[in-house]
Amino acid sequence: MCNNHGGGLLQPPFGGIDARMSPNPVAVGIPTGGEFPIIVDMTSSVVAEGKIRVKRNLGEDLPDGWVVDGNGQPTTDPAKFYGPPRGAILPFGGISAHKGYALSIVVDVLSGALGGAGLSRDGGQGGGNGVFLMAIDIEAFIGKEDFEKDMRTFVGWLKSSRLMDGFGEILLPGEMESRQMQNKQTEGVFVDDETWRQIGETGAEFGVKLV
Repeated sequence: MCNNHGGGLLQPPFGGIDARMSPNPVAVGIPTGGEFPIIVDMTSSVVAEGKIRVKRNLGEDLPDGWVVDGNGQPTTDPAKFYGPPRGAILPFGGISAHKGYALSIVVDVLSGALGGAGLSRDGGQGGGNGVFLMAIDIEAFIGKEDFEKDMRTFVGWLKSSRLMDGFGEILLPGEMESRQMQNKQTEGVFVDDETWRQIGETGAEFGVKLV
């Protein structure tokens, strides 16, 4: 879990208009004894701000329910999110967004208050990450082989579900990203023109030329 040293305010409290917290991400890794681990890596907001930036750079509209503009009105226009006035990214959960809001508070407290990085606030430091890490020794509770056996059975049970219309298979958290990583290692990573231009500008400031 991490916050942005009290800065990076992009997410409003549930029912509010003004951004009061960062997207406060949560990441969890679970070994499965299979080809890849279960990886949960998500913000407590509907989406990470970087994905909004990509949509803006590509000239694409945002999906409904991602953001509100600076007056608290829903919008699909990235420009209205960036303002001025600056908009906000909604907590995840849709009509149950109070759950994403609650999770964001937990992340903020564990990563900001306990580590001394500071809670989200006006004038927060920003530019860094306060982090809360917890590692669990599996064998302090159960043998590794027994754990992995249970995980393989569990994964098979999940994937055995009948599929809803429009779905080709049941995926585990992180499975799609694992496939994408393998694909991009051979085919490369697509970078849109605007992002590439910004990378070039940043590199030039430090005397680094793009090849």
